[in-house]
Amino acid sequence: MRAEYTTLEAEMDALALVDSAELNIWGITGTVDYALTEDLLLKAELRYDDSGSSDDAFEDGFLDDDGFLTEDSQFIGALEVIYTF
Repeated sequence: MRAEYTTLEAEMDALALVDSAELNIWGITGTVDYALTEDLLLKAELRYDDSGSSDDAFEDGFLDDDGFLTEDSQFIGALEVIYTF
């Protein structure tokens, strides 16, 4: 299991609706693996990401199904098969 956290602070110019914004993004990932044979490894990952901001206009940092930044969290799953020789 691993976790990540990052912060982005941005100063806006005179044309923006806000003076500044701070975006916080954190994520946690869990990984399990299983050796099917001596040379074949199966690995699965599940990841959760969440974003928050000091300004509601910048809180949504993840894409929805239509490709727009309207989500403030996301789940991602992956399955990996590794063969070594």
